Amino acid sequence: MSMIDTMTGNFNILIVDDNPANVKLASIIIQKAGYNTASAPDGETALELTKKKSYDLILLDIMMPGIDGREVCQRLQDDPARKNIPIIFLTAISESADIAKGLKLGAVDYVTKPIDSLVLIARVNTHLELSHKRKQLEQQVINDELTGLLNRRGFLKSLKEHLKFHKRKKQTAAILFIDLDQFKNINDSMGHDAGDELLKKVSDILNKSVRETDIVARFGGDEFVIGLLDISAPEDAANISNKIIDEISKPFVINQIEVFIGASIGVTFYPNDTELLTDLLKNGDNAMYQAKKTGKNRYVFYEKKMEEKAKRILFLNTSLHNALKNNEFKLLYQPQVLSATGEVFGAEVLIRWQNPKQGLIPPSEFIPLAEKNGLIIPIGEYVLNEACRQTKYWHDLGHKKITISVNFSVKQFQQRNIVDVIKRTIKKQRLDPKFLNVEITESLLMVDVKKMIKKLQELKDFGIESSIDDFGTGYSSLKYLQQFPVAHLKIDKAFVDKVVENSTIASAIINLGKNLDLHVIAEGIEDQKQNEKLIELGCHQAQGYLFGKPLMVDDFENLLGSNGRKNEK
Repeated sequence: MSMIDTMTGNFNILIVDDNPANVKLASIIIQKAGYNTASAPDGETALELTKKKSYDLILLDIMMPGIDGREVCQRLQDDPARKNIPIIFLTAISESADIAKGLKLGAVDYVTKPIDSLVLIARVNTHLELSHKRKQLEQQVINDELTGLLNRRGFLKSLKEHLKFHKRKKQTAAILFIDLDQFKNINDSMGHDAGDELLKKVSDILNKSVRETDIVARFGGDEFVIGLLDISAPEDAANISNKIIDEISKPFVINQIEVFIGASIGVTFYPNDTELLTDLLKNGDNAMYQAKKTGKNRYVFYEKKMEEKAKRILFLNTSLHNALKNNEFKLLYQPQVLSATGEVFGAEVLIRWQNPKQGLIPPSEFIPLAEKNGLIIPIGEYVLNEACRQTKYWHDLGHKKITISVNFSVKQFQQRNIVDVIKRTIKKQRLDPKFLNVEITESLLMVDVKKMIKKLQELKDFGIESSIDDFGTGYSSLKYLQQFPVAHLKIDKAFVDKVVENSTIASAIINLGKNLDLHVIAEGIEDQKQNEKLIELGCHQAQGYLFGKPLMVDDFENLLGSNGRKNEK
């Protein structure tokens, strides 16, 4: 028994013929075989019926008044939504030329009149089974196994066909790139099964947010793409984007726990932004990343300047790989001083990138890229090694009390062997460990509290002190802060800027530092009033343009020289 024998009642066949007798005969034969039938007396009616309902196969007469069978076949082939319906022509024996034309147009077979019931059923069965197997194979190739949505391949195939149709009809389409905010945190903390369940729930929301004629796909991970077909105005895409954001922002219940996520959506339009499929994908992706960068849980329409930004990022990513090898990084040293006297006791090392084509590129631009592509590891090791080497050189010159502060990023400090890397560098440069200060941000401390405490304790046991940078901007609790083996707190510039008008937060941080027996240093001091206020509050270590901007090695050495002479007096 074939697959068709067990599924006949699930198939719908449309019979199109202007002769009622032919329709009646074909209907009897088809229905007797167990299939469902519908009929149309002409081509116009047939085309209308196929718009309203999905048919598994069409029996189509060639010679009809008005729109003939060949024209009906052509129009169905031109429509991406209907082009895969198998068409069997019903024709007289003498119409061999028409048969050839019809098969060339895309018909799968023909049956001659007068109709032979055995031949008709045999060919219907054959092509229904072929069509069904083709659909099954297509589903496996073009559908996402987890959600049942189209995958990337399926989406591109479908969109390509629809855009051809849109071009002829001069219609507008919108492509929505959707990336889930906070999904990784849930996936990591609750497990992949919980993450998969969440993705299925999101898929249901997306399907319900659009029309049946639109395309919804999962490209992988937590990234989804929607093709809004034949929209009348950009507002249509904006409304659907808002609808999706609102629905996804509502709490999801996973394993009896309420979880919250968001959606960042990038929107690009065909043909307004571009007519090229590859560019549509790039545009949507760029817009989506802009949505993430500007606050998440929002939508952003693609703009031309995003393309320029994407090109710059690509250039910087490529150039970063050669920057270390070509010695393009420069280290600057910003003085750290005793607030009351201005005596220099240390420096924070800062990295700058002097690119031969683009000039000076700020850390705020290239450090995030280095974090993403992994180059932050070798760059960080270079900074640490150079800073330790330079500090030992200054000690050998007679400036024996200078301490160097080195910033470590999240990715750097998450390395399993980071403590060994730091120890090895210290030993290599023969620097006394007490003159290295490891700076980490407050938010980094909370990534994995137990591991952070262990690493910081190992550094402390070796003689290396640690600082919490940008303190007050993160979310560490006092409970954890007491456990971290750190020696210094750095008051963020945001609080220093306002300290004269409102010193509440700065005062609280200074008092907290005193209570925990930590040194407190204020960074970003730009004028004497700020410095005086901080001294009044009990902060006696400072860093900022009031005392010195980041300096090249020679300039910092000159500062140390003048600082030494001043102290001698």
